[in-house]
Parts: sequence; C-alpha cells; structure tokens
Amino acid sequence: MAEITEHDLQKQYLALMKDTNLDRLELELNEPNIFSILAIDNMEIRHSNFLAWLLNPKESHGLNDLFLKRFLREIFFDKKIQNVTPLDAEMLDYRKVEIRREWHHIDLLISFPNLVICLENKVWSKDNGKQLTEYKNIIQAAFPEPTYRQVFLYLTPYGETSSHETDIYSFISYRNIITILDRILNIYQDLISTQAKIYINDYIKSLKRNIMGNDKANEMARDIYRNHKKLIDYIFANRPNAAEEYAEVANEVVKAEGFLLGSEQPNFVRFLPASISEFIPKYSKPNGWTNAEGLLFEIHFRDRDVLLKLTASPSIEPFKAKVKELLLPALSGKKYPWEGYYVLFEQREVINYKDTKLDRLSVERDIKSLLQKLKPTIDAVEEILLAHKDELIALKQQVENK
Repeated sequence: MAEITEHDLQKQYLALMKDTNLDRLELELNEPNIFSILAIDNMEIRHSNFLAWLLNPKESHGLNDLFLKRFLREIFFDKKIQNVTPLDAEMLDYRKVEIRREWHHIDLLISFPNLVICLENKVWSKDNGKQLTEYKNIIQAAFPEPTYRQVFLYLTPYGETSSHETDIYSFISYRNIITILDRILNIYQDLISTQAKIYINDYIKSLKRNIMGNDKANEMARDIYRNHKKLIDYIFANRPNAAEEYAEVANEVVKAEGFLLGSEQPNFVRFLPASISEFIPKYSKPNGWTNAEGLLFEIHFRDRDVLLKLTASPSIEPFKAKVKELLLPALSGKKYPWEGYYVLFEQREVINYKDTKLDRLSVERDIKSLLQKLKPTIDAVEEILLAHKDELIALKQQVENK
C-alpha cells in the first residue's frame, strides 16, 4: 500500500466526515433489529429456529400455512425431486404437518402423513459429507418409500452444492426465503400482527445485510468505500488485532498471578509455574519457540476461540519422552502430535475477546477465568513433575551440558 502523509490523512478524514452517506449509514445501522440485539445474525442454530417458527402453521406469527405452502411450492419445481410437483403443495393437508428441530440431529424435518422433507441448513459452515449420508439413511429407515415421498434439501446463502449426495439433495438459497417473505409482507401485511411483522422485517433485513450482503446498508457502505478508498484501506491496514491485544493483557495477568512467562509470539501466552521451571530444559538448537523451552503451558487466542494447552516442543531428547510417559496417562483433554510438537493437553474455550470495546477489567476477568479453568491441569502437572524432580533435573542437565 502507498504511504499516506499525516496531512493527507487529515484531509481525507475530513472529506469522509463531510460525506452525508456516512450519516445515513450510521442511522441505518443504529435502527433496532431483534436479531442484531440478540447477536444471532450469523448463528446457524438460531436461523433454523426462526425458520421452524415461520414454517409451522400453528405458531403465533399469524401466517397460518402461507409461508410453508409458498416454500414448498418453490422447492417442488426442482427437477431433482421425484414424485412431487408444485401442484402437490396445494393438495397437502397442512392441519397434519409436523415441524421438528434437531430430530436425530437433522436441522429441520417437515413431515406430512405421506411426505417427509429433510432440510440441512448451512449458513457459513460446510457439511462434513458423512452427515448428509447419515441423514438420508435415517429418513429412508424411518419414513420408507412408497408410504412416504422423500425430499432432501440443502439450504445455504447462495444455493451452494453439498460435498456429498449431490444427486439426492436439492440446493436452495436464502434468496428464496427472502423473496417469499417479501411477497407475503407486501400482499398480506394487513392480516399479520404488528409484532410478527416486526420480527419478519427484522429477519429479512438481517438476511440481506449479514448473509446475502445486499441490504441498503451494504450498498451505502460500498459507496462510501468507493469514494474514500485510500483512507479506509489505510485505517483497515492499521486496525487493532483484538486477539493480539487480548494476549498482551493476558501476559500481564499471567505474570501477576505468579507464573513465569515463556517464549513470546503474537496471539500466544506461554508460561510455567515457578515450582517446575527449574527442571524444564532450554534446548540449544532452535525448536520453533524463541527461548527453546522443552515444555510450556499455552493460551492460544484464535479467530473464534481460545485453546488452553500444555505442549512439549520438538526434540529427540529423553526429556520429552519422559514428560510424555509421566503426563499422558494422567491428563484429560485432547492429545496429539503436531509438526514435531506434542500437545499433552488441549481444551477449547470461547470468550468474546473479538469485541474491541471490552474494557480492561472485563479482559482481565476473562483471562483469570481461563486460568481458573486451566488450574486443575496445572496442579496435576506440578504434582506429577515435582514427584520426579531429581530425575527431570538430571535429564535437563543432560540436555544443557551438550
């Protein structure tokens, strides 16, 4: 990226502040939306829950079978679906429909006395292949043909193809959902309760903005970017990395708690209890860690989660083999080799560290909570290694005297 002077930066910032589109975008984004308020815009499970609510004629939305009928009419046009036509959507007995969530882990199941529809909903995640085959087998066993006609749907933002069972699953897009809901609100708005109308409007806006990227706010944002590209690119290139900032605070908290800090790396905090640090060697050859320690606890701040780990670094020394022998049988959690390292313990946690508005006290509280969750493992490791202190010191000396 080309360098930008302080004078240019101030000039371009002033131009951005004078852009009326910025005010309009701020107003648009500040409009209350139940899905944004509850932070469920991109949560697959919540989308499936809301779809189940819309599809169920018995629910409180007041649409009766309106949405379900139009949804079925739309999908029955797919030539991949055998023995069902769009006309069948008009002939079904909607009084006897059942809408189930997470039945045998299937996202959505729509069942009539002689028809079953299996819907797998993928907002951002991908299917794992086996999943779709497993669902197909479950449906074929529980709703056998010819008693039931079977329909399999794969719902994604843009109607993407599944990784497996492509000849069985029909691919539908959230565009279909938006089109149906827009039409219903335009034609039947007088028959729908005010509250249901708010929910449905908010849902449409959430889909357009956060899933499809074609809401009014998206268009305004694109216009602002086109008009102020140089400044916005510069700001984006210098934006704070929330994970790194979290790790910086974590280093301070871990040190204040009495631990000894280990090798540094962005997004990582590495440390040892002081009681065992004296018999953890530092290898003479580089091993991927700046200080080449033989063993460290790690807190790894990733994009969507945090990993609590105990890791032995790459080495062919007897020390590493001894540590594995002592600790592997005693520790729970995930264990695996990785590029010469050996993860003796791993536990995944989720914290809201990506919210850059979090104050210092909140961040410190999160870090202390992580340490508390790691404490049983730290205590167990201390107890085991201290019981073999003399042997480990001898192995350390063997490493460091080479």
